[in-house]
This record gives sequence, structure tokens and C-alpha cells, in this order.
Amino acid sequence: MMLILKRQFIFLVIPKEHIESANYIDDNNSYLISHIYTIIARLAKELEIDKDGYRIVNNCGEFGGQTVPHIHFHVLANRKFSWPPG
Repeated sequence: MMLILKRQFIFLVIPKEHIESANYIDDNNSYLISHIYTIIARLAKELEIDKDGYRIVNNCGEFGGQTVPHIHFHVLANRKFSWPPG
């Protein structure tokens, strides 16, 4: 019998270009968000989390849980998520 333990892990994807939050995405910087999702998909394959799935989280504003005034994306994997989130 082979037992493989997978621990939940999280990584962040943070653009170098400053965008305060999703509220500040516009026609001049939206290409960056597309690029971020491309990077996340590539990393998911490299980290072998693409088959089981993962969650991408971006918090926007105080009530949305944003504590850092720079857009970034949390990628959570290796556990089953439910809906609605907390």
C-alpha cells in the first residue's frame, strides 16, 4: 500500500506593476490580469495541482478582506473547498 500525504499549501502571485485593487483595473492594465492567470495555470501544472483543482482568491477593499493595498492573488491547493467560503 502506498500512502501519499498532501499538505494544503498557498502561494501568492504579485505583479511588479502597482495596481491598488481590482477596483483599479482598467483598459490600460487589464492585460496584466490575463498574464497573471496564465502564470497561475503554468505554476499549477508545474506543481501538479492542476488535476485535483485549486482556488484563486483576490480580496478587494476592507470588507472584502484586503489588507495590502497592492493587487495580488492567493492560490490555495491540496484540499477540498466548499461554497460559500467563510
